[in-house]
Amino acid sequence: MNVRIGKASGVALIMIVIMIIPVAASVSFTSSRPLTLAKGDHFTINGTGADNGTVAIWIVGKNYFAVDTVNPSSDGTFSYTLDPAVTRNFSSGQYAFIVQDPGANRKFEIEPNVSGNGSITIMDQGKTCADIGPAGDFTTSVSSKVDSIVSASNRSGVDDSFAPYFFIVEEPVIDFDGANASVLENRDSGTPITFSGTTNVGTENLLNVVIFHNISNQTMQPVYSTTTAVHSGTDSNTWSFAVSPGTFPTGDYFVTVGWQKSNITGTGTAEFRVVGSNTTGASGTPVLFFSIAGILAIISLVWVGVSKRKNK
Repeated sequence: MNVRIGKASGVALIMIVIMIIPVAASVSFTSSRPLTLAKGDHFTINGTGADNGTVAIWIVGKNYFAVDTVNPSSDGTFSYTLDPAVTRNFSSGQYAFIVQDPGANRKFEIEPNVSGNGSITIMDQGKTCADIGPAGDFTTSVSSKVDSIVSASNRSGVDDSFAPYFFIVEEPVIDFDGANASVLENRDSGTPITFSGTTNVGTENLLNVVIFHNISNQTMQPVYSTTTAVHSGTDSNTWSFAVSPGTFPTGDYFVTVGWQKSNITGTGTAEFRVVGSNTTGASGTPVLFFSIAGILAIISLVWVGVSKRKNK
């Protein structure tokens, strides 16, 4: 049993690891955000307790339907992975995977059938028991489709069991801390310049960093590039990097941080200004300052003025 129907677009990144103990019991997720998959990441299902032979994996989502099988090892453990070439074609929205155990007879009574026009029916030992329509009609919520599949196990003479689990597919997102309408506070050229933010991209990935000097409206020159790691966070993963003092002359700059497998989707951009050391506050308000030589010069001028008045 191997069926795959889907259409979508997008790119992204992250890993979800799902532990199934046993097939029809509980599931735990490990991902950048709970129950969330960024498009373009690996999707791995690890399970135990598959003592009835081959296990079927159904995946249902917006514009997507696939069924595949995996053979467990002798101890009942199994693993199934969708690589980025598959998940980057997922659409944003609700998805579900359904783990099907064949039961004690080690035979699947419930199977899918796809007609020539793409319509999907659920079959009970060769007879249609439900029609869930073509995958192209699946919306961002697939709960009703999943219910139709799972309820087939309640039919007389069926000992298959289904365990459905839902997750959300997202576009990869990279945000900057402290950005206001994509504009960051001014940076002081005399101190380390630090950038940080959050992302739904997984911790196994690196993000690409490029900083451009906005010399004029017609000239934007790349002046700095590096990579930065993604670190595990509570609600979202985090990233950060620092640039040594004096790296950039005063002026206007753009910084882009993006997923290394995508130069379009999954990129965050912000604008910032580098100002002379101690010449401008964080909000861009000029700060008055004097050097020692300047103070001495002012004192000299004042002294000369006072002396002229006395001579008069």
